[in-house]
Amino acid sequence: MSANVSLSWGKKLVFAIVTIVGLLVLVEAASRSLRANLPSYWNYRDRLTNAAYTSKPWFSEGFLQASFVQPGGWHTPEGTRLILPRDYSDRYFTVTGGVRKTTGFVRNPRVPFGGRICIFGGSTTYCSEVPDDLTWPSQLQNLINKAVPDAQFEVINYGVTSVNSYQELERQRLELSRGDAPALCIFLNGANDVIQGVVCKQPRGTIYETLADREARWTVKIRRRLAFVDLAAGEWARLKRNNQGDLPDHLQNAGIVSDLVKQTSENYEKNMRDAASACAGRGCQVFVFLQPGLYTIDRPLTAHETEVLSRCHVAYGHVFKVTYPALRDAIGRLKESGLAAHDASGILDANRAPIFLDAFHVESAGNAIIAEYVAGIIGPSLSEAARKATGH
Repeated sequence: MSANVSLSWGKKLVFAIVTIVGLLVLVEAASRSLRANLPSYWNYRDRLTNAAYTSKPWFSEGFLQASFVQPGGWHTPEGTRLILPRDYSDRYFTVTGGVRKTTGFVRNPRVPFGGRICIFGGSTTYCSEVPDDLTWPSQLQNLINKAVPDAQFEVINYGVTSVNSYQELERQRLELSRGDAPALCIFLNGANDVIQGVVCKQPRGTIYETLADREARWTVKIRRRLAFVDLAAGEWARLKRNNQGDLPDHLQNAGIVSDLVKQTSENYEKNMRDAASACAGRGCQVFVFLQPGLYTIDRPLTAHETEVLSRCHVAYGHVFKVTYPALRDAIGRLKESGLAAHDASGILDANRAPIFLDAFHVESAGNAIIAEYVAGIIGPSLSEAARKATGH
């Protein structure tokens, strides 16, 4: 009798396992079909209704689809901390040799060449949120073309998603080693140093290294193999991203936060000093701009801005509030030492139109504000470079 009972339970177990496996196979098949038909922006689908986009005549669902497909991946050259986008081209995005296309420059041999203007920064310089011609480097190119007609200057966009000042410095050194020094090197940065240094607790690390360490445990391999896990993880990330959440433990410790803020600001300042030193003796001037964002606005927020912030984790607001004053002090010290350093963190205060897609990224009108501000600051240096180029 006991043998029959044991066999009966064994059959039940086998039946249960076969049933579960069969259901998982069906779920996986359905998930793969669903994933194949979901648009690339699915986990950021709130952007379809964001007023920063819907108010723009150039915006379309086709653009949003492309913005989450390009550049098709990123790679890190061995022995470096660089992140370079792969070559990519469609009607909205063009990436060649690790450089996002800047529009508006056409070499005219009859006009003296004043030099290159190399721009370094993170995703807010790479500008995945707009087509090629509406990045702030492209808009800066157009402003320069009009302001300095006697000489040509070519703007090059070396912005890369997620990089901080360590990687920007390494990219600058790489580009300087490849040929003639540019007329200007411009850095628009600060936010990724704050995120990596204080939110991620690694002031001397980089965001991609931190993410790689987290994902290498098991999630990447599983998500690559199982579509239903990938879909669930993507939706969970969206919900988590759009949830205010709670402060991580380390951000609730004032002593730890103070130390991280100090290290982050010191590292940022040193990296920008090293960037200036890299251009010393090359006839190249360095400009540093502490970047603006939604957390740096010093006025009551608009309804649009409040809505955008409601979908951001509370940790970011807390961290930027305590870290940006230290970065502003670093900018002040850089300026006192003779470096062309500027606090641009408040340049979006006067704007009240919907320009924010999240706490950090803006659309075309926001990029225009940045481009106009930078153009106004670098104008005298460009005029001087134009005089040298023309011999006047």
